[in-house]
Amino acid sequence: TAACPAVSFVMPTVFQLLDTSVHWQTRCQALNLINVAVEEAPAETAACLPDIIPVLTPCMTDTKKEVKSASKDAMKKALSVAGNSDISGVLKDLVTCILKP
Repeated sequence: TAACPAVSFVMPTVFQLLDTSVHWQTRCQALNLINVAVEEAPAETAACLPDIIPVLTPCMTDTKKEVKSASKDAMKKALSVAGNSDISGVLKDLVTCILKP
């Protein structure tokens, strides 16, 4: 689809919107954009995982519960397109470890 090539182009802007200096409502919407990217362009999003995971990780321990919840959902959805059968069994545990270090 036309959305596929745009994912890697748009992600840096989405990442900027996840900065803690940005209002929490905007951060939640940016996290929702990651969910949309997974749904609309899973292969392209999978290629961006090395960039997505480090940016989402601090959001998962945010003090605002809405950001924390949205980032948890975004992380789970993003990891669902990892495509690596060697790690697929531990992805849920990975998310849990990030949430409760």
